[in-house]
Amino acid sequence: MLNLKQEELIQQFIADLRKNFPEATIVNVVPGPENPQELWIRVVAPENEQRLFELAEFSANRTMDILLDYGYYFLVVPTAKSEAPTNGSANGSSSLPFESEMMLNYKQEELIQQLADEIQQKFPEVRFIDVGPGADNPNDIWIRVTEPKEEARMLELMEFCSSKTTDILLDYGYHMLVMPTPSEVGLALKVS
Repeated sequence: MLNLKQEELIQQFIADLRKNFPEATIVNVVPGPENPQELWIRVVAPENEQRLFELAEFSANRTMDILLDYGYYFLVVPTAKSEAPTNGSANGSSSLPFESEMMLNYKQEELIQQLADEIQQKFPEVRFIDVGPGADNPNDIWIRVTEPKEEARMLELMEFCSSKTTDILLDYGYHMLVMPTPSEVGLALKVS
């Protein structure tokens, strides 16, 4: 799970990337396969070879600045258009993208999907980003969703989710937390 500073840095990086490379599309942000502390920012690679070199140079400079200034290792991974996932929250699908390193049992998956469906019914403007382990306790389950634009809807969402996750904790013993995230960051951070 990302901390607020990492999310802020990724959001700024994505804004800068889009400004300099409007043709580049953000696919997602995922933990590195060998070191989950690394973050891989997957982008659809520009088709022009010169633009690809420029993207690589731009990314190397920015990610090195982030590493030196904040200690976070980001890696931009160009991806072919054909390899970019088309399912998940970016296209409005209701299926949840589960993080690969999070082991969920059948009941947890069932409860998360049921909660997801109930949230989608009551808050159609909310999209799911990912499901992952808690930062402090890997047995906790964090469900990241895009946040509603209106503050009143955000409060309704938090109250609704608090009630539902408390019921799940009392009935099944699974600690789940729904975490609203700004949609600009959320859709880029979705895990495929």
